[in-house]
This record gives sequence, C-alpha cells and structure tokens, in this order.
Amino acid sequence: MVCGVADRAMSTATRVVVYTIAGCVVWLLVLWLAWASQPLSDSVIVGVDGDGQPVYDDVECSTLFDSNPLPTSTALEIADNEGLVAQEPCESVHRQAQVLAAANVTLVIVVIAGVLLVAATRRPTSPDASTVDSVE
Repeated sequence: MVCGVADRAMSTATRVVVYTIAGCVVWLLVLWLAWASQPLSDSVIVGVDGDGQPVYDDVECSTLFDSNPLPTSTALEIADNEGLVAQEPCESVHRQAQVLAAANVTLVIVVIAGVLLVAATRRPTSPDASTVDSVE
C-alpha cells in the first residue's frame, strides 16, 4: 500500500489468473476445433496374406462428437480366419479419443482451480519496513 506496492502485486496476480484462464480456454477451443471435430481413423485386420501375416485396412471413422463410433467409409468385409480376433472397426479408437478428451478437460479444470486457489490464498505483500514511520 506504500507507493502502490500491494496494488501492483494484486494486479500481477489478477493478470496471471486472467492469462491462465484465457490460455486454457484457447487450448480447449483449438483442441475441439482442430482435433475432436475431425474424423478419426482406424486400422482393422481384414484377413491373412499367403505368408500368414495379417492384412490391415484403414477405415475412416466418425468424429469424437458423434455418438456412433462406426466407420463412415464403405463397409469392410472382414474375413473369418482362424487365429484372428475380430474387432469392431472404430470402437477402440473412439473410446481412446474420448479418454484423451476427458483427460484434457480434467487437466484444464485442475490448472484453473489451482491458479484460482493460489490467487485466493496469496497474502498481499507487506510494505517495506524501512518506509513505515514508527510512532513513539
């Protein structure tokens, strides 16, 4: 409060909180617009070649926001070969994308809560002892 020291510290703390929240909001917007709104892709085993190696086909899946994780491309013809585990196309990719999106949102909430907690519990700096007039 002497020479505006406490006021300057408060404005710095306020700026840190505002910049952190703005950065987190921008991060989520970029995440949702650049990644989550794009179609996902999956690689699915469709058969076995002559050497016994699995043959994969890439399929385009729906976006993270779609509730149905099924492929958006033409239906695959998955061969019923012995030793191959049949997997539903796009299911695991869609589930993994949901986990990553939830982890990002959780991280942003934790960062914002932490910054707000630190800003709320931060004690204002005490004025310099040399500038305080002593009363005797």
